[in-house]
Amino acid sequence: MRTTPCILLIDDPAVDLEHLRSILSADYDLLTADSGQRALELAREQPDLILLNLTLPAMDGLTVCAHLKTEPASADIPVIFITDDSGAKAAAACFAAGGVDLISKPINPVMLRAQVATQLTLRHQRDQIHLYEERIRSTEREAAQAIAELDRSHRVTIQVVLA
Repeated sequence: MRTTPCILLIDDPAVDLEHLRSILSADYDLLTADSGQRALELAREQPDLILLNLTLPAMDGLTVCAHLKTEPASADIPVIFITDDSGAKAAAACFAAGGVDLISKPINPVMLRAQVATQLTLRHQRDQIHLYEERIRSTEREAAQAIAELDRSHRVTIQVVLA
């Protein structure tokens, strides 16, 4: 179990990837990819968050996100898209593909750190809710078994008393 959140950074060119790394490396473990194919490979390591450029060589960010969302290992990982296009059409496409947030270039480091922290907090809260839901289901199963056992015991007791 990781103690420091892990973020997968997917961007091209290398200078943009290095800029992201310089903003986030002090607070997070980072995986980096400069292509969609490499990103899909690294996503198997189940990072806590993915920052994904909309424009990549060979496979664009929307396609990468669609692949990520179909794989059980990466389907629940939040994706923040990075784009040069801050228009409504690009934003709609990013959210439709499964993105949870969008950041426009040039990247404001303060804004990026805030968006990353927000999405990691939301992810942690979702994970906690899933744990609590599982505990509730487990408790409900145990309670149902205890009630069934009490019912059986009650029937046996009545039969003994009536006999």
